[in-house]
Amino acid sequence: MGNKKLYLAIGTAVLLVLLLVEWACAGAMDASTKTKPIDDQTDKPSVSHDKILQLGDVSSKSLLIEAQLALRSGRIDRAIDLAKLGLAKDVEEIDLHKVYAEALEEKVSVKNNDLDPALFNECVREWLIVLRNLVGEEKSMSFRGISLPGLEILCQDDDRRIVAKYSLIKLVGRSPKPWETNRKYLERVLKPVPDVQGAILRVSTRQ
Repeated sequence: MGNKKLYLAIGTAVLLVLLLVEWACAGAMDASTKTKPIDDQTDKPSVSHDKILQLGDVSSKSLLIEAQLALRSGRIDRAIDLAKLGLAKDVEEIDLHKVYAEALEEKVSVKNNDLDPALFNECVREWLIVLRNLVGEEKSMSFRGISLPGLEILCQDDDRRIVAKYSLIKLVGRSPKPWETNRKYLERVLKPVPDVQGAILRVSTRQ
C-alpha cells in the first residue's frame, strides 16, 4: 500500500514538471511572437529589390531574378534597367535577353500611339536574338540566323522559342522565315528612326 502511494506521488510530480515545462515553452514562444510586428512574422527577403545594387558586385543571375520580379510587379522601367545591367555583365545570358525583350514589349504596348521607333526596334531585335539563339551555347548552330530545318527546334528551349515567335508576330505581323537572314528580316520589319544618336545593340543581328 505504501509503495502504491509512493508511485502515485512520483507520477504526480512528473506530470506537474511536464506541465510546467510545456507552460514555460508556450510562454517563451508567445513572447518571441509579440516582440515582432505582424508583418515580420512571415518570411521576407533580407534585401529589398531597390537596394540590391548597393551591395557591390552583383552577378548577372541575381540581376536576372530581380528584373523578372520587377517585371511581374509592373515596374517596367526598373526591369529594363536591371536587364541592361545584367547584359552589360553577361551578354551571352539568353534569359536576360528574354526578360529585356518582355519589358520592352510591355513599354511599347503602354506607349501605344506615342511609340518610340528606336524602342520598338530594340524590342524586335531582342526577340529575334531569343528566337534564333544568337547568344548562349547554341549560337554556333546557325549561320546568319539560318539553321538546318528542325535543328533550332531540337536545340532551343521550346517555350522560349514559342514566346519569342508570337511576340514578333504581335509586333510586326510575322516571324522570320526559316531561310530569311537576320539582316533581311530586320530590313523589312524595323521602323525608320528619324535621328539615330548611337548604336543600341550589344549583340549583332545584322548578318
